[in-house]
Amino acid sequence: MKKLIKKVQVFGVISLIIMTVGCSDKNEDTSKNKVKGIQAEEAVKDKNVVEAFGTIKANDMKNIVVDFSTAIEKIHVKEGQQVKQGDVLVTLDMSGYRAELKGKEHRLNIVQSEKNKIQNTPVENDGNEIAIKKAESVVAFSEKLYIQEQNDFTTKEDLFKSGAIPKSQLDEAKKVVDLRHKELEGSKYDLESIKTNKKKKTDNKDDLKIKDSEIASEQHNISTLKDKLKRTYISNNNIVCDVPNGIIYEIGYQAGDFTDISKKLLSIINADSMVVEAEVAEEFIKDIKLGSEVKIIPLANKEKIYKGKVTQISHRAIQKNGDTVIPVEISIENNDGFLMPNFNVDVAIQTKKLN
Repeated sequence: MKKLIKKVQVFGVISLIIMTVGCSDKNEDTSKNKVKGIQAEEAVKDKNVVEAFGTIKANDMKNIVVDFSTAIEKIHVKEGQQVKQGDVLVTLDMSGYRAELKGKEHRLNIVQSEKNKIQNTPVENDGNEIAIKKAESVVAFSEKLYIQEQNDFTTKEDLFKSGAIPKSQLDEAKKVVDLRHKELEGSKYDLESIKTNKKKKTDNKDDLKIKDSEIASEQHNISTLKDKLKRTYISNNNIVCDVPNGIIYEIGYQAGDFTDISKKLLSIINADSMVVEAEVAEEFIKDIKLGSEVKIIPLANKEKIYKGKVTQISHRAIQKNGDTVIPVEISIENNDGFLMPNFNVDVAIQTKKLN
């Protein structure tokens, strides 16, 4: 009886081992099949996507230039600062501009006054004598303006010494004095030229034509100067942001500087114009089409995923690090303000829609 029990026990152990091994083989086969299925699925996915590296760029960057005489009173922004439409970026000291405009308007008044005198002067009068009198009146008027500006400069010089005004205002006043001095010297030269050429005579009609030409020229100069304020980014004496979402770049001045028309004040990047510039290896470019959907993942935060589409494929291949690549531009459809110019991103360009 004991021998029979032992045989049954041995048989049971052997059966259990066989069953365990069989189940193990079955599970292993199932597991292998699952792995193969996943690998096959990944292979299909890889065939439907072209991966590339890209950089965030802005398509719209505006250089802000002030093309008239002025000084920087205050800069309200910093490099890289985000701004909204209407935000004040820079405040200008417009006294120099106003002085220049006033000078041109004075000159126009003088020429118009000269024309009126010609029209009211009998033709039989000696033209040279009339011209001399007119030139003398211009000299007198220019001298009066020069003295006024000299007095104004002296007053501002005292205020500057006492600390009541900044040096920029004193410098602007000096520029106006210099301008008036040039006008005075010019009018004196004109007077001397007329006296030297006293024998030359001009009839009334020719004088009027000359004055009409001078008036047209002065009016054009005034109009041109006024038009310089007709910029979308100029509001009164302020430079303002004229795009809905902007980023400040390359500030070229400091408070107290005088503007130079050959040098920009600053640049504004239109943040809504940002795109991805990616480089696709030449062997994959055939799989990419305009309008292909793209996933964009910034290296700065790989948890963020942006959607986009291929908007431009360059027709020029370039060499980079020994490889041939083709530049591709990609739109950003759900930009939430996190992306910045020059951010590095990974892109996955879908070559066809997955089922």
